[in-house]
Amino acid sequence: MKLDTSKVIYGEMSMGELYRQELMKKYSPLTPEQFSELKGFIQSLGAYLPDDKAGYVWNHFNLLRGENEPQPCTCASAGPHWKRAVDWLTNWINERV
Repeated sequence: MKLDTSKVIYGEMSMGELYRQELMKKYSPLTPEQFSELKGFIQSLGAYLPDDKAGYVWNHFNLLRGENEPQPCTCASAGPHWKRAVDWLTNWINERV
């Protein structure tokens, strides 16, 4: 007989809830769904960051670092700033997988 661990209760919390809480800690301040979305996006990036995704990248860069650094422009001269942000996000993601 296979035990359905999602229904096993430890105190007030099911195994499923315990697992969800551990994921929340691991990916905090993102939800597991937001983490998965960010991971997929970062992995899909090539050498070019689409202008319409600049805010997405920079907002996550600031949020996950706990900073409020102003977003640079998307011109070529700001490339080092964007590389730093994408590299930082890539490392943050790799630490959690």
